Amino acid sequence: VSRKSGGMLVAVYPCMQIVGIKPMYSSESLTQVVLFVWYVRSYLTGIVWVLYDFACGVLRFMLSQVRQRQGTPAAQRWKELLALRWVIDKLHWRQGHSSCKDEASTYYEPSVNPHAYSELVGVDTEAAEQIFHIANRWQTVLRNSHPVHFDLQLLLFSHEHNERNRCDLKT
Repeated sequence: VSRKSGGMLVAVYPCMQIVGIKPMYSSESLTQVVLFVWYVRSYLTGIVWVLYDFACGVLRFMLSQVRQRQGTPAAQRWKELLALRWVIDKLHWRQGHSSCKDEASTYYEPSVNPHAYSELVGVDTEAAEQIFHIANRWQTVLRNSHPVHFDLQLLLFSHEHNERNRCDLKT
């Protein structure tokens, strides 16, 4: 998002409501993504689906973490995250991540195919990408903000966005 930030992680309902947002102060890593999902699960119970543009990489990463922590309480937490349905959004499935689709690749994972689930028919799986487009307009204000102000302004922008784009969250 700016010189001081490595971008942001955003949790979005398909109806475009921002339900979680967190700036990154370095480049995006799989650890940051997984910890962000863990954090969002702390206040949004019942999450089943996680649509992420590199879901096959996250699954591989989490399996590695489970193996490394076998027999520890941490392994169970990683297994809980692994039990979620990690799927690549339709845009990234169509335009990239050929390694996730190539059976010869070590990243091949058929479960990340968004077209394999009838539950995702008609779901806007690219909602987060659309929010990133909106969030890029916030850069002017956020670019030179102190981290405390950055977080506060990000929350205020998100709140304003949600107020203007209300939806029925029960469906």
